[in-house]
Amino acid sequence: MNKDNKAKLALTIYFTVVLVLAAGAIINFYIRIFAFSLLGIGILIIIWVLTFGKKNIYRKNKEIHISKDKIKALSTGLILSSWNREYVNSLEMYPEKKEKQIKEVEAKNLEYMWGINDTDTAIDTLDWLKNEGQNFIYEFIFMDKNFTFFAHPENDIYKEIAREKLLQYNPDGSYFNRFLQYRNNLKNSINLLKEEKVIKELKDLHNIKAVAWDIGRIVNVARWCYMQNYISKETAWNYIEYAYKKAKENYKSWDEFAKGFMLGRILWCGNNGSHEFMFLRIKILITDKESPWVMYPLN
Repeated sequence: MNKDNKAKLALTIYFTVVLVLAAGAIINFYIRIFAFSLLGIGILIIIWVLTFGKKNIYRKNKEIHISKDKIKALSTGLILSSWNREYVNSLEMYPEKKEKQIKEVEAKNLEYMWGINDTDTAIDTLDWLKNEGQNFIYEFIFMDKNFTFFAHPENDIYKEIAREKLLQYNPDGSYFNRFLQYRNNLKNSINLLKEEKVIKELKDLHNIKAVAWDIGRIVNVARWCYMQNYISKETAWNYIEYAYKKAKENYKSWDEFAKGFMLGRILWCGNNGSHEFMFLRIKILITDKESPWVMYPLN
């Protein structure tokens, strides 16, 4: 190859590299624009939720009027009912004109998520939430006052204690497997709990009762079952009023209740990416003057 050809080849390689780098820079530029656009949209959504979105959080049934005491009791399930955009001031959960459509979806959800498809399964599930729930297993996690399994798993005597007791109660081992999963969920979510100011340090977990996760869901499940005609209105109110009574017994305020609810939820499903949005919703529920929690304090 003569010198001219070598020079042409060198120039060709040089300009090819320059073009590739330039194209990469242009692509990166548009990627950055796309990323910043998504960030901007996310910020706008959060602003909308925190301002205009508030109007849609507390859906009110204008056709039915109930006592303040019953609204207070319903407020025990406010986190999920506001999340699902259900009525916050009546046992009925959505407009009558949408009842058939929503009932079909909720019937499938009840069967898939809860195994509920008739009166017997509805009562069995509500009684389980009332008498046992996830909190039955959570209590074995909190036996470990120092949370040894975090830093010193080799000294974890509580795992064996839990294994023995849970296998006595539930021989097929499913409860013990849940115990291990819930502990792992907690371990992987500590930073989130600190970021959301639920706790400052690990030992603060002992000041929060996770039973709110079961108590709050009693209200929602009772309402869903009532809407499917699995239970009567009287039965639904009995469960709801029981849940409200337990909330008052275990928590000083709705803020405290919400922390317990979220701790229970995180133990149950781990840090799945949805908790941050629910924490945002809770901040509104405990501060907005139109919130039932602000209008009707727990204690």
